[in-house]
This record gives sequence, structure tokens and C-alpha cells, in this order.
Amino acid sequence: MNHLYFHLWKRKIEKNEEDITLYAIPSIPIYFGFGKYMPLKFHTNRWKCHLLHHQKDLGCVYKEYKAGHWVMTDCAQEFTQDIQKWIATVNKYKQT
Repeated sequence: MNHLYFHLWKRKIEKNEEDITLYAIPSIPIYFGFGKYMPLKFHTNRWKCHLLHHQKDLGCVYKEYKAGHWVMTDCAQEFTQDIQKWIATVNKYKQT
């Protein structure tokens, strides 16, 4: 468990908060891929809505893969191709 996950879950357990997002959601291009077969989701609906809302103006991506926790292993080729495509197009969203 990394430092961020520790604090997110500590806040969830101690304060029983529905939305455990610690910080404001950044307005930068974000690629968020996750495994459909994960028993727990480490993101909120607010996060999903933010990314979907910013697909066209920031180049955000929210994608569910037919995978468990290890998307990069379970769907290696598809994930790699998606990331390469995203990197190739994300520069057009660069803010000056």
C-alpha cells in the first residue's frame, strides 16, 4: 500500500466518509485505466465523472479493462497500445 492509499483508507475508516478524495481533482490530461474484475474500486463516481467530462478539453481517458488488479499484465498489448495512442494525442491539449 502506498502513502496516498494509506491516507485515503485511513480517512474512510476513521471518518466513514463517502468520498475519500483528499485533494482537488487536477485539470490536466489523465489516463485512468482500471480492471473491471477488481473486487474494490479505488476511485469514486466523482472521479469518473470528472474524467469523462474532460475527455474533449483536456484529453482525459477513463477506461475499464477486462482485467483484475494488474491491468498492465492481464491486458498488456491492449493497454500498451492505448497508452501509446493517448501519449501521441495528449500534446494537443497542452495548456500554455
